[in-house]
Amino acid sequence: MVYTQKFVENKEAVRIVSAPFAVLQERVLTSKLPFFVPSGEYIVTMQAVPLEEPLVDDLYKVKYELFFEEN
Repeated sequence: MVYTQKFVENKEAVRIVSAPFAVLQERVLTSKLPFFVPSGEYIVTMQAVPLEEPLVDDLYKVKYELFFEEN
């Protein structure tokens, strides 16, 4: 999931990482994820939210959410 809005923390997230991010020209993030990001300065925050309980080997499905918040 990709958002261009203020970061909203999910209490179930197992990992949250933020970093500055500059977009020089409006662009699509990837061909598989057609999401336009307008040019500008951002703080991008990624949070990983489990979609299931961990298995014996600690592997489990995760939903990644990216928030592009204008800086």
